[in-house]
Amino acid sequence: MEECGYCKEKEKKHKGYLEDIEKEKIRECQKALERDKIAKGTKVDVKCLKQQQLMQVEEKRCIERQEQHVHMMWHQVLMDDCNRKEHLERLAAQKRQQETMERRRCYDEQIASANKKRQELIRQEREKENRNNQEEEGTTRDEQKELHRRT
Repeated sequence: MEECGYCKEKEKKHKGYLEDIEKEKIRECQKALERDKIAKGTKVDVKCLKQQQLMQVEEKRCIERQEQHVHMMWHQVLMDDCNRKEHLERLAAQKRQQETMERRRCYDEQIASANKKRQELIRQEREKENRNNQEEEGTTRDEQKELHRRT
């Protein structure tokens, strides 16, 4: 049996509606998949972003530790330099003190030697004067004895 034009048209429209509904379902499914994909992608992106932020925080801490380490190394270098300088200054002061003591000892020895020579010269001078006085006294005594004998 042959269908009438109205039934064919109705059937054709019905198929068109079903196809349109099917196409709409497909589009809605694709939209849902796209939204899901975006949501999953966003979750992944958020997760990646958090991971990157954590890595940046860790990197910042690492840089701060390295800067602190460098700061401590420079501090140690400066302290070592200061200690070495103080040590060299102490050595120089000790050397100057020893040189001063040595000069004083030499001066004291020179003064002692000069005093000894002066004392020796004074002693010799006194001995010479004593001899001269004794000779004069001896002459005077002899003269007195002579005078005494004559009288």
